[in-house]
Amino acid sequence: GGTRTATWPSSVIWPGGTAPVLSATGGIRDIFTFMTINGGTTWLGFAGGFNFGATPAATAYTLWAWGLGTTGQLGGANIINRSVPTQVGTLTIWSKIAGTGHFSLSTKSDGTLWAWGADTFGQLAQGDIVSRSSPVQVGGFITWSQIAEGLYHTLATKTDGTLWAWGRNSYGRLGQADIIDRSSPTQVGTLTVWSTVAAGGSGQHSLALKTDGTLWAWGRNTYGRLGLNDIILRSSPVQVGTLAVWSQMAGSSYNSLALKTDGTLWLWGRNTYGQLGQANIIDRSSPVQVGTLATWASIGGGVYHPLALKTDGTLWAWGYNNLGQLGQADTIKRSSPVQVGTLAVWSQVAGGFQHSLALKTDGTLWAWGRNTEGPLGFGDAIARSSPVQVGGGAAWTQIKGGRYHTLALQDPSLLANSQLFGWGLGSYGRLGLGDTVDRSSPVQVGTLATWARAVHTHHQTLALKTDGSIWSMGNNSNGGLGLGDTVHRSSPVQVGGPQTWFNFASGAQHTLATKVDNTLWAWGFNAFGQVGDGTGGANTYRSIPTQIGTLKTWASTGGGSYHSFGIKTDGTLWAWGKASDFGQLGLGNSTNLSSPVQVGALATWAQVVAGKTFSLALKTDGTVWSWGRNTAGYLGLGDAVDRSSPVQIGTLTTWSLIANGTYHSLALKTDGTLWAWGKASDFGQLGVGDVVNRSSPVQVGTLATWAGIFGGPYHTAAVRTDGTLWAWGKNTSGELGHGDIINRSSPVQVGTLATWGLSVGHRGNHTPALLWPPTTTTTAPGKPTAVIASVGSASGAAVVVWTAPMSSGGKPISLYTVTSSPGGITATTNGTFATVTGLTNGTAYTFTVTATNSVGTSAASAASNSVTPPVPQTLWSWGNNASGRLGLGDTAKRSSPVQVGTLVTWSAVAAGAEHTLAVKNDGTLWSWGEGNNGYLGLGGYASKSSPVQVGTLVTWSAVAAGTGSSHGVRTDGTLWAWGNNGDGRLGLSGDFTRSSPAQVGTLAVWSRISDSSGHALATKTDGTLWSWGKNNFGQVGQADVVYRSSPVQIGTLSTWSSIAGGEVHSLAIKTDGTLWAWGRNSGGRLGLGDGGGTTRSSPVQVGTLTTWAGIVGGEGHSLAIKTDGTIWAWGYGGVGRLGLGDDVYRSSPVQIGTLTTWSQVGGGFRHSIAIKTDGTLWAWGKNVTDGQLGLGDTVDRSSPVQVGTLATWTVLSKGSQAVHSFGLHT
Repeated sequence: GGTRTATWPSSVIWPGGTAPVLSATGGIRDIFTFMTINGGTTWLGFAGGFNFGATPAATAYTLWAWGLGTTGQLGGANIINRSVPTQVGTLTIWSKIAGTGHFSLSTKSDGTLWAWGADTFGQLAQGDIVSRSSPVQVGGFITWSQIAEGLYHTLATKTDGTLWAWGRNSYGRLGQADIIDRSSPTQVGTLTVWSTVAAGGSGQHSLALKTDGTLWAWGRNTYGRLGLNDIILRSSPVQVGTLAVWSQMAGSSYNSLALKTDGTLWLWGRNTYGQLGQANIIDRSSPVQVGTLATWASIGGGVYHPLALKTDGTLWAWGYNNLGQLGQADTIKRSSPVQVGTLAVWSQVAGGFQHSLALKTDGTLWAWGRNTEGPLGFGDAIARSSPVQVGGGAAWTQIKGGRYHTLALQDPSLLANSQLFGWGLGSYGRLGLGDTVDRSSPVQVGTLATWARAVHTHHQTLALKTDGSIWSMGNNSNGGLGLGDTVHRSSPVQVGGPQTWFNFASGAQHTLATKVDNTLWAWGFNAFGQVGDGTGGANTYRSIPTQIGTLKTWASTGGGSYHSFGIKTDGTLWAWGKASDFGQLGLGNSTNLSSPVQVGALATWAQVVAGKTFSLALKTDGTVWSWGRNTAGYLGLGDAVDRSSPVQIGTLTTWSLIANGTYHSLALKTDGTLWAWGKASDFGQLGVGDVVNRSSPVQVGTLATWAGIFGGPYHTAAVRTDGTLWAWGKNTSGELGHGDIINRSSPVQVGTLATWGLSVGHRGNHTPALLWPPTTTTTAPGKPTAVIASVGSASGAAVVVWTAPMSSGGKPISLYTVTSSPGGITATTNGTFATVTGLTNGTAYTFTVTATNSVGTSAASAASNSVTPPVPQTLWSWGNNASGRLGLGDTAKRSSPVQVGTLVTWSAVAAGAEHTLAVKNDGTLWSWGEGNNGYLGLGGYASKSSPVQVGTLVTWSAVAAGTGSSHGVRTDGTLWAWGNNGDGRLGLSGDFTRSSPAQVGTLAVWSRISDSSGHALATKTDGTLWSWGKNNFGQVGQADVVYRSSPVQIGTLSTWSSIAGGEVHSLAIKTDGTLWAWGRNSGGRLGLGDGGGTTRSSPVQVGTLTTWAGIVGGEGHSLAIKTDGTIWAWGYGGVGRLGLGDDVYRSSPVQIGTLTTWSQVGGGFRHSIAIKTDGTLWAWGKNVTDGQLGLGDTVDRSSPVQVGTLATWTVLSKGSQAVHSFGLHT
């Protein structure tokens, strides 16, 4: 006991920068060690006693590198390029990385700093200029905190706040007040207040932040990259401005980027490619703000292209784009930030010379841009212009882009998973045990514990590792192993190169698999077209993975013996392969197919599996459906009648998981009970204690603790929520794993272990299974992934589907919980889909999912896409009804609104000159009216007087109708057109009509569409404006009168937000609220103050105001709403269409009345309609003959008059040639 004192010099450096705290408890001994490595100038202190107050150890990760390796910068002890992620050594103790030019740096969790690669100027800090191809330690210090790398120099801070530099020093980039190179760390000044450093990428300047928030710069200053308002180099740190509000910075070759604490983004330096984000190419030598937003969260970027994240998780890019590094699916440079895709799930960004990298919140890594040296990690040298996922699973934590290489850290704890075991029939080496011997008890395959999923086919086993690689073993007669040959394998061999596989399923001798980019691939036996690549025939097969089409919309797969299924991300079900036996494809016939064809029109499928000649599927509403052969009651429909289309099994909506064998089926309910049906007369595989076939589901025992199921050809296995494994049915090859070959007709436990997970399959007399290593502590599951939300069929509901986590934690997942944001509304299930009810219609929601096992609950998944349960809306029409354009089942005119049908599920409507288009909440597209020239898109020319669905797709988001032409945008961003293509108005090559939707180009970047009398306008997701079609008055906006039959960009700006086409004029609003017009100007319809009819063939600003919010164009007039709620009109005033109380034309915008309560404007040929903020509907203009104003008469009006008394109108139709009107109201 007693008081003790220990003293040491204040100059002693302690790990973590914090001195130890002495123990106060009697009898406790504190041990301290002091060490010097430079003759006593600097001392390092180490404490071995209790209560040492050092900062927590840094998180430890594995280190990976790929790309250019010619100077050893990949750290692989060689100078070989790598085009896929390759681990640097085997250690798992790396914590931070830096790599920009021809060398790389990383700190370890112990605070030491390591370097490798080129050492031309001493940048490796080894006291020489010898390059290294493996990591070597920088000095003996263990106190490094932050690191940054320039082209040939290094910056670093220590935990004591000192700043250090070494390497090349031309232009004074080391901050030493000279230009002498250093090959060892040299302190910059004497201050201890430095917090963060950044180097000029592949350039020659340096940046640093102090703890007080001030920003400092030094080195080369061409283009003003230092931000000091000049171009004079500095060889010592100089403060940038006087503010102390900087929070983050980054450097590229000729630029600097920084964030302030208020969330604003600032750049300076070179601007040749618009990389400063100023919508110009003017260099800046002082910081200039990018836009006005204060929602920027983090920054990064390459030599000429910055990248940035916003606080909402969206990713933005701008600048040079010659190799697609901006991720816009093109190579067009941008001088203002443009969003990369539409997702809001990004967490980190980095850029190389001409490539880009980003992490999502789910830990996946994505790359795009230049790939000549392989820095994207895809196993090839092909550039990408949109983000593509890099293999390696979902465990990436940190990224850094080198000039032509990439460094990344990975969390190995997220990859720890299960061992792979096999037992049963061993012929062809299907068990993966290196021989062909049968096993009647589980035997481990190899020694690894990184397996995530397994599937078995007739004579094969395939398994997926947590790094995204697929491995196969067993019979390879028809190339079923996917290895490019027909040689059998008795041990696992990797399929293909890149580790980007996500999930798979199998048939008898073929395999189906999806990659992380949602592409679909298949290989193996293909006699019946089951591979799905459009080929097939006797003795045909594919021995390597073959992509099925080009779509990136596949979510999951299912395989029968010789037929295949796929479910897309939109919930639609597709089938191909053999149907000639019993209609097992579900298409109502027995025709074999070699390419995917949709099964029905529904988009509510969640899971599909298949037996030998029958199929089983689960919908998101919890119902189970079956079809195909039914000899022994396989379909569970209570009879033995075959079905060639899906039929529901019973009426229950509580099914959560399905599986099947060759002739029997299994299903779990949400209450954890297990049910079976089909054939049992062979071996008792139904598990109900006998060998009697069942044609309806029967419960297996009475327990409600089942968590997973597996069907073999004649045997069954299942896992309970406690992790125990049970098996029953045929056992002649030991496939039950009970150590014998005795059949069982009731569940019997396999061994005594309680950390099992199951594979899937239906054809092999063997069983592969996953086992969490018994010596490894079980944990809560990993996070569910791929969470997708869609609007539910019921009001206030959403359907959420997801993929189970790679890691179950060693115990089966027994519960998933879906939680909404906002509101925290939850739904629970034991499957991988759920319907969340009780949501507020009209409110946008995202959803997260957690997984629970007996150990605990996982962290929440990344948020889903946003969905908005729609407010129920009815559709109403009035006016001219020739050809049935009102959709009321007849051709009689209506002068008052009449409801179209009884549905409350309409979301959008567009009125053409003679036809109408509308979209429902479920994404289906409907048309009616005149059918001439294929206006309706129904494949013929017949008119329809009631709504008819266009195709079966459920992915339509926006529509526009013109004079004989129709356009639609799908949720995937593709643009489609149909109808009359005269004057090129459809945007399709050739002057002939289209009677079904045809895609306009191949891009998937369209956001808005407007159709008119002969021309069309559209915007892309990047804010650019495009047009095509008739151009006799310059309405296409190309500064000429040349017709265009394909989309052409109007100018180069990417700031357009709203569009409207008049008969032969065009209107558009920019993001800054300015209004622009072009085309014919007779009557002053352009609003430019000249009514003499001077046309404009390029956009001209209407006035100088920046407060325009909404627009519509008619036959010769225009209407607009401002942000203050006022409504304005101009152009021809005949028949009172301007609403100004007369029929006088106006050549400049004139306010209609004095009210500030207008919210939406619509209209047609010579009439106008508008909605006020109180939901009332008003109309004015021409009404003679057709009653298009909806006022119950045919009298023209020159001032707004209310239509009826309802105050629930929400959406109006727009159509410059329409003499009929539509509106939606709640």
